[in-house]
Amino acid sequence: MPSHALFLKFCDILKDAKVSEEPNLADGDINIVGQFEERNARFGVRKGAGKKMVEAFFQIGISLPADLAMTGIPYCPFEADGRSGFQKANLGIENGKWLTERIYLSRGEDVYFGVQSEESLREHFAKLGQLASRIEENEFSLKENMVEVKGKNERFIFLMLLLALLAIVFAVAVISGPVVSGRKNFNQRGVQKSTETRVLKKQTVQKQVAYGVRERRIVPSNSNIFLNVIPDRTSVPMGEKVILNYSIFTRFGTKYWGFYNEGKFQNFRVERNDIDGGGEREVVQYKGKKFIKFDVGTVSLFPLKTEKQQIYPGAAFVSVRSEKGDIMDMYLNTKPLEITVLEPIDQSS
Repeated sequence: MPSHALFLKFCDILKDAKVSEEPNLADGDINIVGQFEERNARFGVRKGAGKKMVEAFFQIGISLPADLAMTGIPYCPFEADGRSGFQKANLGIENGKWLTERIYLSRGEDVYFGVQSEESLREHFAKLGQLASRIEENEFSLKENMVEVKGKNERFIFLMLLLALLAIVFAVAVISGPVVSGRKNFNQRGVQKSTETRVLKKQTVQKQVAYGVRERRIVPSNSNIFLNVIPDRTSVPMGEKVILNYSIFTRFGTKYWGFYNEGKFQNFRVERNDIDGGGEREVVQYKGKKFIKFDVGTVSLFPLKTEKQQIYPGAAFVSVRSEKGDIMDMYLNTKPLEITVLEPIDQSS
């Protein structure tokens, strides 16, 4: 169904409705935006997980509780309770601000929307709005209802992780290649190899994220696993550097995939030193509990201007096996840090 036809049929459902012209829409995607009962709302059709299946979606704007920030997380699924009126619905929080219902369209959007009425579509938004209010007022706990995949075949999971690791090793070996004699283009080759390796790592992480979303097994991180970022100092003169040390603390069996979000370091030149798969693991005590700790890399920051700067260290992506044996995926987010950049030290004095 073309976007204008869908808009004309259902434009009265949302206040101030219009067809979105966002630049990131894929070919064939339809996104109608407006307001429903004083909330931002939108619905339409888009490519689903893996870009192979078409889905209809309904979204209501939501303000999450402070202890459940999901900045940088594209999609986090959960299961609703009986009061919500959703039965076996595919629900989730998208980009930390949209309460979303997704419906996979095996027979195409024309068939699905062709049998819908204004009343049936309003019902989707009405139920989403009621659920959003319960979440905002802490009457419904997202943390307790995040989807966990039960009873996954352990042999399949092990094989998947092993194949991913072998693919990374093989690809890095191919990129590295033989050492070419001569020093004239050494730095250029080094930068190119580093860039290609980072692109490969990012693609591997993105594939695992897509798999986690498709299998509905992404859950929020908690106090039993987290990414710890420690700067070697928080005040630095121009001309010197700050080193951020990244470590993961976990009480689960954990597979570290890499950084889903490498962070934002405005007004700094950045040099990364990521550790593939994480460094050596050790048992440590943290706040009275035993954790397994392993380093995942460092970031060196060279300031480009003097003033207080807020930086965002980024987010790692991991797969974990809980005490019950369930396989889950998690984004490990970090809080912003403040770095004070001072005037350069006067060497003459």
